[in-house]
Amino acid sequence: MTVSEFDKGIAFLSVVPMRGAPSDASEQVNVVLFGESFSILEEQPKWVRNQLDHDGYEGWIPSNQVYQIEKEIYSKIK
Repeated sequence: MTVSEFDKGIAFLSVVPMRGAPSDASEQVNVVLFGESFSILEEQPKWVRNQLDHDGYEGWIPSNQVYQIEKEIYSKIK
């Protein structure tokens, strides 16, 4: 488990699928919509485990489909 200096993120695509495990073959358990923010809990080479800020739901999203931001910048825009 590694977490970079970016511990927050925002979805920049219309819909980002959230999976139950870090795999495209895993069940889709939720979606992250454009502009929704989340905390980054864990990172793998192609996946990010996150927790949505608005409802606390956790899951895995592809790392290339999110924009990661530093916590201090997040606090200024939220």
